[in-house]
Amino acid sequence: MNILLTGKPGCGKSSLVEDLIEALKDKRIAGIITPEIRDKGRKGFKIIDLASGREDILASVDIKTNPRVGKYGVNIEGIDNIVDLFLESFETTDYIFWDEIGKMELYSTKFKKVSEEILKSNKYVVAVVHRNLVNRYKEMGEIIWVEREKIDQIKKYILDKLK
Repeated sequence: MNILLTGKPGCGKSSLVEDLIEALKDKRIAGIITPEIRDKGRKGFKIIDLASGREDILASVDIKTNPRVGKYGVNIEGIDNIVDLFLESFETTDYIFWDEIGKMELYSTKFKKVSEEILKSNKYVVAVVHRNLVNRYKEMGEIIWVEREKIDQIKKYILDKLK
């Protein structure tokens, strides 16, 4: 079962994913999250494997090479390394959290391929999909438009479906 979260920037998608992970911490969880790197403003994004806790840089203003998304250079090698770590826990997990399927992440062919594999798996998957990419993935799960004022209601709905 796939639940695909989308919405405007700052609506609480990533915070919702963190809350869901916390609520299911007694379960076998794997996946990838991409929190911001902040230092007097946003400097980039990390990419973290949930099962191992290992991390790398997804994108940063300090990366000057291509590909680029806005002011950020994308670290394809770092993405691929974390995807490889995720794959080590894929078979033994029940719940996958994937935050996010976005333009930066999709520069990695490996990330794109594994995203499609997990969405075709028999696992419970909660994935954040960038709003501009929803049409590409809409047939692969239930789309939920996240709005900050409905976060508690959405969280309850998702937890009821996952348990």
